[in-house]
Amino acid sequence: MKAMIMAAGLGSRLGALTKNLPKALIPVGSGTMLDLVVEKLKAAGVDELIINLHYRGQQIRDHVAQKKSYGLRVEFSEEPEILGTGGGLRKVEHFFRSEKEFFVHNCDVYSDLDLREVVAAQRASSAIGTLVVLTRVQSSYLVFDSNLSLIGWEMANGSARDFAREEVQAKSYCYTGIRMYTPEIFEYMRHEPAHFSVIPTYINAVRAGKLIKAFPIDTHYWIDMGTPDNLKELEAKLKG
Repeated sequence: MKAMIMAAGLGSRLGALTKNLPKALIPVGSGTMLDLVVEKLKAAGVDELIINLHYRGQQIRDHVAQKKSYGLRVEFSEEPEILGTGGGLRKVEHFFRSEKEFFVHNCDVYSDLDLREVVAAQRASSAIGTLVVLTRVQSSYLVFDSNLSLIGWEMANGSARDFAREEVQAKSYCYTGIRMYTPEIFEYMRHEPAHFSVIPTYINAVRAGKLIKAFPIDTHYWIDMGTPDNLKELEAKLKG
């Protein structure tokens, strides 16, 4: 199975910590953010990996080489300009074309979830995507119907929204940055600009009659590692 790790970001929320290091190589636990994510993906059965690069990408290449590619086959996707979660994925379509399903995982999020559960859910459904989500306060939400099928997204303050359809019993969740797709997802990003978020792709797919499902993890630990305070929290969690 294949996966993509999104590691092109500047890590600006981490301030001085990313002055000389890319976000993916910030130390946490006994390794780096990147190491934690690779370990989770390997445990789920991933044996081929592609990592997108922008800020200090050579350092990430060197780190992966020092780790002997984690025992995986690893490729890299250079982004001279950051392409966003949609543009970065579309750029590596060739890598996933022959797969039945594949993971995409942000480099700066961590969960104690066994990702094999997501694999099982994706394989048991007819969805073209399974999004790992949770309930929490955030600036924007993905919205699902009573069957946990995506119907739209909205800003928490109501300033923007885009729904394929409405439902009275809709449920709002936060996106964790962990997801699985089938290669069919690429069909719904053909007409987007060079740089774009993947969220409009989801709405395009749903409008075309495709299913994108939620995988809620409210009973699991999840954290965005991309701030100094959250890094400290995760350090304590991993030590405990």
